[in-house]
Amino acid sequence: MNKQTKTTLSIFLVVIVVIILAILSVFFMIKKRMSRSIVVNVNGENIEEIDGEKIDIDVDRVFTIYINEEKTEYNIFEIKDRKIKCLESTCDDQICVRFGAIDGSRDTDFIICAPHKVVVYFEK
Repeated sequence: MNKQTKTTLSIFLVVIVVIILAILSVFFMIKKRMSRSIVVNVNGENIEEIDGEKIDIDVDRVFTIYINEEKTEYNIFEIKDRKIKCLESTCDDQICVRFGAIDGSRDTDFIICAPHKVVVYFEK
């Protein structure tokens, strides 16, 4: 084997290894994103279930978080297409409603309702 053939073969092998590593990294990033779960924190306490149903990103549904026992203060959330958003809130500022849907694709994806002390985000 001559020197040029060895160089060409080396470059080819390096390119193949880089392509394989790129494909594997994309696969693991997608897998990590798909396995994320939602955390709903109310007044410092994580809520696992709403009305006896586990909060699951894979199940489209609407649920209500009641802030007080009289059920006059609340936030209504919707899970749809692996995203979550606040549909309605009885708080004064309505920032949580205007924030829109989050999908966990960014580390800064979260919904906060400060008046109700509700924080919703994707587990890392």
